[in-house]
Amino acid sequence: MSGREIQAELGPCTVTRRQRRAAAVHVADRIAAEHPQLTAAELAANPLIAAGLRELLNALDLNSSKEQQ
Repeated sequence: MSGREIQAELGPCTVTRRQRRAAAVHVADRIAAEHPQLTAAELAANPLIAAGLRELLNALDLNSSKEQQ
């Protein structure tokens, strides 16, 4: 369920920049935990992992193009 779906169900809600960052860090940590043999640089360089991370962050409405306080 994305932020947009939550908003539709519960009404307007505000997610702060700090909350978005915490969620994105949590997602990155989970991905890193699935690939313990890889360094952060190797994870970032892997196009499949990077694309999956971007897709997941977009699905969660946590893309970096939003600028909310």
